[in-house]
Amino acid sequence: MIGETYEEDALTRDFTMNALYFDVLSRTIIDPMDGAKDISSRTIRPILDDCDFIFSDKVRVIRALRLACCLNFELSSDISSHFRNIEDKHLFNSMKVGKLEYQKILSTNHLFSFLSRLIEFELIWHYPYNINFKKFNHSSYIKRLLTIASKH
Repeated sequence: MIGETYEEDALTRDFTMNALYFDVLSRTIIDPMDGAKDISSRTIRPILDDCDFIFSDKVRVIRALRLACCLNFELSSDISSHFRNIEDKHLFNSMKVGKLEYQKILSTNHLFSFLSRLIEFELIWHYPYNINFKKFNHSSYIKRLLTIASKH
């Protein structure tokens, strides 16, 4: 935990759903950012209203998209708007942690949903081609899809 209170620690998290705590002594859930409400409504919402700050760590863009696809959650309107207005579309080049997020989505059944979200936010053009698709049954389809998408 960072800080002296749950609220201080919660401010270091990315999304409200990741700022739930369980107090072992009182056996209660502590929810300083209304994360339970967002989980209930199946919405990914940033901890802070400042999306520029939250997504200054570019890996969080990929993380938000992966979580939305894997959990079948919607992105909040703030996040969606922010993603549509990202100026530097090259933000996915050479990200070690970003590669891990890509590899996590590759091991799920949600890859096509994830790719469609990348296309929706015009981030598909910078998909890291160096990820090894060979171990996945649908690798040739993905490579073809990415080739076609990059021409448009």
